[in-house]
Amino acid sequence: MSIEELEKRIQRIEDLEAIKKLKFRYAELCDTGYDPDKLASLFTENAVFVLTEKGVTMERTAGKEKIRQRFVVMPQRITFAVHNFTDPTIEISGNKAEGRWYMWALQTLGDGLCTFGCGVYHDKYEKVKGQWLIAETELSVFFRAPYGKGWGEIKLAPPPEQKK
Repeated sequence: MSIEELEKRIQRIEDLEAIKKLKFRYAELCDTGYDPDKLASLFTENAVFVLTEKGVTMERTAGKEKIRQRFVVMPQRITFAVHNFTDPTIEISGNKAEGRWYMWALQTLGDGLCTFGCGVYHDKYEKVKGQWLIAETELSVFFRAPYGKGWGEIKLAPPPEQKK
């Protein structure tokens, strides 16, 4: 293997890891209150965010500033969230990439309803000035299902008595 081939392989691995970190940073920001400025910083200037539910487009937001505004109101729509991304498929071609991530989420909606959610993100990424950013993301929600009474009022079981 030549030095050039090895350099390309290393660059590909570094790009894959950078894209994974980008996606997990996105989840972390969603799960800690949807900071609109920090979330917007993960997107390109002309980025597009599409939300579909069961194949129907519910929202389409274009442009970094509009995406930032979308996240301003998210804490009112979803007051609590924990996202889990699994099974990523990422294909890189130069300074562009495409990825697919399955998403599982626990969420408390603005009206207090606790839900399980499942869907898939189809993303397009661009490397801008050496940094990977989201150029387009489509979240296709498969389902949201209520979770009984929710997790907000459930207490941990008391610890067992310790023997003296």
